[in-house]
Amino acid sequence: MLRRTAITASGSLAAGIAIALVDGLPHPPAGTITPLAVDIAPLTCMTVITLCILHRWLDRYTANIRTEMAKAAEQRRACVEEISDRLAEVTRREAAVNRSAKIGEARTAALLNALAEARKENACLRTELEEIGEERNTLIATILQQSADRFRPRPEAATVTRPAPCIPMPARQRARDGAVPQPVHGTVDPALN
Repeated sequence: MLRRTAITASGSLAAGIAIALVDGLPHPPAGTITPLAVDIAPLTCMTVITLCILHRWLDRYTANIRTEMAKAAEQRRACVEEISDRLAEVTRREAAVNRSAKIGEARTAALLNALAEARKENACLRTELEEIGEERNTLIATILQQSADRFRPRPEAATVTRPAPCIPMPARQRARDGAVPQPVHGTVDPALN
């Protein structure tokens, strides 16, 4: 800008000096130089001033445009960084949700397996409980029968020797040991006979 202004000013100064020198000649050509100098000098000065003003305005306008472009670039950069941060946050959240979903699915599968095992164990325990109940009922019936046999009057003429009492073995123990109930051998109270 400064160089253009200096070139324009030196050009108009040279034109003014040339006009003054031609005008100061003792016998200038009649009717050409003076009217030309009178018409051209103000136009040249006005053109130089206008060009200087225009150049200065264009330089300021260019500087303003560059400033606005820098601001816009900075805003765009900040906007891009903000969008990148948001995308990274969304990606992190999605990854966390995916990890939580996988963990939840794994826990659900483990709980379903544990529930199935608990149901199987519950079924086994119910079966055992039913067997124990049947054994208990059988044992109670046997005990009641033996008690009834003790207090039943016997004929005196016939002495009956009773076999040794047979204590039934629980079905669960039988199944486990593979045994059959055996009578208990030993001394029998003669009062029971």
